[in-house]
Amino acid sequence: MELTGTDRRLRLGRDGRWWPYRREAELWVPAGPSAPDPASALTALDPDQAL
Repeated sequence: MELTGTDRRLRLGRDGRWWPYRREAELWVPAGPSAPDPASALTALDPDQAL
């Protein structure tokens, strides 16, 4: 799930948890711990950028 207008993306892992990524140059890199729901994954990454 790419967040329009940002350099952030969430991916649902095989473990059923959401993983935050951020764009660095042309690559998407892991950006924080996983979470059971998308909003929590974003909040853990950057509380000011939460949905």
